[in-house]
Amino acid sequence: MYFAIIGDIIASKTISNRSEVQNHLKRILDQVNEEYKSNIASRFSITLGDEFQGLLHSAAHLFELLDTIQFQLYPTKIRFGIGVGDMNTEIIQETSMGSDGPAYWSARNAIEKIHEKNDYGNAKVCLQKYSASIEEEVLLDAANKTLKLCDRYANSWTKSQYEFVRRIILTYRYGDNGEYNQRELAQELDISPQLVNSKVKNTGISVYVNTKCGLENVLKEKWG
Repeated sequence: MYFAIIGDIIASKTISNRSEVQNHLKRILDQVNEEYKSNIASRFSITLGDEFQGLLHSAAHLFELLDTIQFQLYPTKIRFGIGVGDMNTEIIQETSMGSDGPAYWSARNAIEKIHEKNDYGNAKVCLQKYSASIEEEVLLDAANKTLKLCDRYANSWTKSQYEFVRRIILTYRYGDNGEYNQRELAQELDISPQLVNSKVKNTGISVYVNTKCGLENVLKEKWG
């Protein structure tokens, strides 16, 4: 089983500096390809002007990787379709261009589901599996409801709260399953430990990250 990811820039045609955003996205994908290379079966590549894709061996660091891309590309927003399945074409590590198979079919279906029902603009991530059994459908439903809750949670952050979470995740990624050394955070952000504690509590970053780490573990246990 593989985890195929298709990323789609939201409202790309309305972006005034579209070329600049695309170049920035390419740099981000290059960095992600290097940082997570041990789990990347086929490197993330831009397939269309506003779309990119990549293939993972497993769900390890899956949502951390997606958040890394999204937070780096901010304020541009992305929707992600994740597909679980096999591959029909030869897997070429250096590029995902031309890749095809049930994993990508499922990822495409996931993107379409977000288009059809995006929870009033809140839903940004959807997970699908090709030819899922009844048991797997139950798991997928629970996973997607969890992802919707995480997206709603993130959308409730104020601009300053979002910037706080963004900086932490881009610096420390998911930490220790959502736990971070608050003294280190205070030094990194040049603010008092008391203010860090307040921001961690008010943003709920630990709950947000820990929930996604837990979901990664469930997916790894089920599909690798």
